Amino acid sequence: MKKTKLFMLTMALISTVVSFTGCGVEGVSPTRAGMPVPKSEESSEFGEQVADEYPLSRETIKKLKDLDSDYNKVNWMVTYSPSKEYPDIVVSETKYEYKGFNHLVVAFTNLSDEAVKITYKGGAKNSTDEIEKDLGESDVELGPKATICSDLYFKLKEPSGDIEWNTFEVSESDKLYIPYEQTVTLDLDSSGDYYIEASQKADARLDCDYHDGFAAVLDKDGNILQGENANWGNSVSLYNDSFGGEDADVVYFKNFYRAVN
Repeated sequence: MKKTKLFMLTMALISTVVSFTGCGVEGVSPTRAGMPVPKSEESSEFGEQVADEYPLSRETIKKLKDLDSDYNKVNWMVTYSPSKEYPDIVVSETKYEYKGFNHLVVAFTNLSDEAVKITYKGGAKNSTDEIEKDLGESDVELGPKATICSDLYFKLKEPSGDIEWNTFEVSESDKLYIPYEQTVTLDLDSSGDYYIEASQKADARLDCDYHDGFAAVLDKDGNILQGENANWGNSVSLYNDSFGGEDADVVYFKNFYRAVN
């Protein structure tokens, strides 16, 4: 009996040690911090290549965690900075499945206090390391502490989280950004389907870029249940009458700046 009790105690101690050694630093998982966890040759972590190539510093990780915006509502699976000269420009990615089809969400966040323009060109890869979606070439305006997103439709292929960035350049923006408050709600329309409604309040009239807007419904862990590109207007129809009781929050990202009078 003594040997049996000693064996069970030893196994319990081993289990406790394993549990603690699996924890990330300061509550940030290694993958989300831009540093993927070790893997076997047979498996691959989401966004492993970009996390290895463009790791985040501890300072940048802290800035992300301190953001007072909807950014931290989302459970981003990988974060990294493709520009060595501008480490405060961060790319975040996550994936979700909706009605049997795969999506990759790519977010751009400006952690600096200055407005910027991002010029990029690249391709998003699937799980077989093939480019599934050409990101094209785009100039993106982004205000201080702001985030914008794109929802990329992967159909049946699963996103790997790795993007081949052929171009990623950051320059000064010529747009004027002012503070604003935003309210986002999830409501039912007259046909019983959900829609996301956003409204902004500022001291001046706002304008916005009509690309790279994104709205999403989240579960309690920040995973995306359903997302839609919000390219036109503040109302986003979801054409869905139920989230199975899992909906817990909602986010709406778009690039707002002062309108030219």
